[in-house]
Amino acid sequence: MSDLIEKAINTRLNQSQNTDKPINAIVPQKETQPKPFLQPFTALIKDYQPPKWLVKGIIPNQGLIEFFGASGSFKSFIVLDIGYCISTGISWHGHEVKQGNVVYFAGEGHHGLISRVNALQRHYGKPPDGFYRSEKPINLSDEKELQEISEYLKQIGNIQLVIIDTLHRNSGESDEDSAKDFAKVLKNIDKYLAPYAKVIMWVHHTGHGTKERSRGTSARYASLDACYLIKRDDDSNIIEMKCTKMKDAEEPKPMMFEMESIETELINPDTNEQIRSLVPVKTDKTGSTTKDKPLTKRQKDVLSALRLAIKNDGRELPAEIKEREGFIEGRGVKLEQWRDEAYKVIDVDSDDEKSKMEAKKKAFQRVRKELKERDKVVIYDEWCYVPSDCKRKYQRDKQGQKPIKGE
Repeated sequence: MSDLIEKAINTRLNQSQNTDKPINAIVPQKETQPKPFLQPFTALIKDYQPPKWLVKGIIPNQGLIEFFGASGSFKSFIVLDIGYCISTGISWHGHEVKQGNVVYFAGEGHHGLISRVNALQRHYGKPPDGFYRSEKPINLSDEKELQEISEYLKQIGNIQLVIIDTLHRNSGESDEDSAKDFAKVLKNIDKYLAPYAKVIMWVHHTGHGTKERSRGTSARYASLDACYLIKRDDDSNIIEMKCTKMKDAEEPKPMMFEMESIETELINPDTNEQIRSLVPVKTDKTGSTTKDKPLTKRQKDVLSALRLAIKNDGRELPAEIKEREGFIEGRGVKLEQWRDEAYKVIDVDSDDEKSKMEAKKKAFQRVRKELKERDKVVIYDEWCYVPSDCKRKYQRDKQGQKPIKGE
């Protein structure tokens, strides 16, 4: 039997040498069978792939996303910040991003967007080469116009995100309360924008009767893959970003921001002074409370353990991390180095050595997660570091007002 198999193989090889066709064109190939229309869940579970992200844990890597809030809630600043980070590949407040081009369809305030983006550039220290802005609003109800828009998107290529700010301003005469009108808008988005962009994100306003939901037809909310409410506390000016829908993953915890004033490179011709704008900075402050949430003793000890490990054995962070974060200097250690130092300061009640080590392991994992969620530490590709201890291209002065160039 083995002789017959060998003879058959040699025959195929000889045929391939006497023809211009590749061997895979001569040897019969197994046909790829299409997936059956009905499949058992056991097979689907076996082949399951976890959700993929454009902004890890925040923005899915495809679909429709809505950010909504009342007028003056700084929702456009938050969305602009997200777009900037995706276009530059910089992590968004500790959340990794998938870098790619970003297109911003602005319904209003075109001139003001320039100073906002320049403030972000000064803040992060990296030019937004892949960030594009429209010169005027688009009409999502007009197929002819969208055909032209789709050609622009095709020319740009590698678009990870399209931002529509606001949905109302970019929908022409469409009635936002009409499910029929929105169905037409959605059909046009699917046909002319979605083929060239992974994620479509729009900014919308809250309803007239409540600030907890966006206005207009409920059909719009039903179409979303993720939705975020942006609220500003009137007393403290703290901005809250709260997830109200995450279709295929766990809803992330609310995030809090403060708006920081940044001096741009732009000059006001009337006053000959540099123009200032605002950027969102993540904070631990909540609502009307302006005091930072204090760390627990164990959290402080484990954070100090990381700083001590970096001081004693830290190495310069890889160029990839520094570029991603916008650092010019930064040191870190591997996870096991932090863990070994942390075990020295974690006290547990146990006489049994094995039980004691298991308790320390669980305590370290829990505190490490808590510190990471509060952006006190970053863990990336087994590297651990304290972002506030690293030097960015532009540092703030003591009042937190003017950025000064890092030395």
